[in-house]
Amino acid sequence: MTVQLSGRLQAIADLVTCRAVLADVGTDHAHLPVWLCETGKIKSAIAMDVRKGPLLRAETSVRLAGLEDRIQLRLSDGLEQLRAGEADSIVIAGMGGILIRTILQKCPDRAASAKELILGPQSDPDQVRRQAQNLHFRIDREDFIREDGKYYPLIHLIPGEEEAAYAEEELFFGPCLLRDRNPVLKEYLLRRMRTTGQILEGLKKHSTESSRRRAEELGKEKRLLEAALNRYEM
Repeated sequence: MTVQLSGRLQAIADLVTCRAVLADVGTDHAHLPVWLCETGKIKSAIAMDVRKGPLLRAETSVRLAGLEDRIQLRLSDGLEQLRAGEADSIVIAGMGGILIRTILQKCPDRAASAKELILGPQSDPDQVRRQAQNLHFRIDREDFIREDGKYYPLIHLIPGEEEAAYAEEELFFGPCLLRDRNPVLKEYLLRRMRTTGQILEGLKKHSTESSRRRAEELGKEKRLLEAALNRYEM
């Protein structure tokens, strides 16, 4: 084995179910496709990145693993250099949710042709879940990882329609995570609740228009956090 996965990448690898071709968007060092090929979990991979530097690092990883015949490297802005139907699994992780949403919006035919999407937004996960619905994918599984003091939601999607519309707190924090009462998510929610409460208390000392708007935003966030935490009491 030539690579060791971080906890976050291992959790992503655990969500891969299709054993054929995987496309890794924003591959960086290509550790994920290398590990998946070395362990026999996939047959081949297409490792893509928008920058040449990460692709050079990926090339080194692939060469050291002796996987040049199984992992293709492509300079690609999102999914642009992937053909529709070319990959069974598509991983887009390690970037913000708005960027992931944009990648899916720009190449909907490529995304919709996959058998599974594994998405790891580092912010704005609600935007990713909304866009997945637009592509007629449904959330099959989710995970929530804490690594080096940061939290990472992971979303596994398969083609199909959701049986019911998501509640607002489900879009933000994950329907499967809330249903399963994920303990790491609960830790995150409690932490966010404390921080939000402290900021709201501080804003009470100010009467500017900007502080009022900020208090309104945080009030909405607090209500979402409360709704999510209530799921743990049901």
